[in-house]
Amino acid sequence: MDLFVQAVVSAVAGTNGQIAGRMFVDPAHGYFVQTWSGNASQTAHPLNALLCCFFRIVDFYPDGACRSCLKTLIGADRGLKMYYYVTPQEMAAKAFEACIQDHFLKNAILVQGTKRSVEARLGIYPHGNLRTQVNQQLMK
Repeated sequence: MDLFVQAVVSAVAGTNGQIAGRMFVDPAHGYFVQTWSGNASQTAHPLNALLCCFFRIVDFYPDGACRSCLKTLIGADRGLKMYYYVTPQEMAAKAFEACIQDHFLKNAILVQGTKRSVEARLGIYPHGNLRTQVNQQLMK
């Protein structure tokens, strides 16, 4: 699990080229999101399989579970007059943050505010069934 969590941290922290180069046979210009949406061939590895399942849950596929919260994220971006919460990398980051806050080991320096903050009340963090799915996938 530790290596998988590190892979997710790297993916959501913006090291797209590193993840794309290890996850896909021929990444599109080294960027993860463009390669993912293009259905490129994956490099066979257990961590890649787990990471792909996580990204499917947080909506990197058209039928992803997060489609239902997309309206909320678009509304938050419109209200702030920016394109931020609705980006794939931010959706993955918010899902990861929620999972870390739900973990039994607490660390307010690493993450906080996914349940009671203004952002949480706006609905930018996964909640309900989606949050449960994210937690189950990340904690395998």
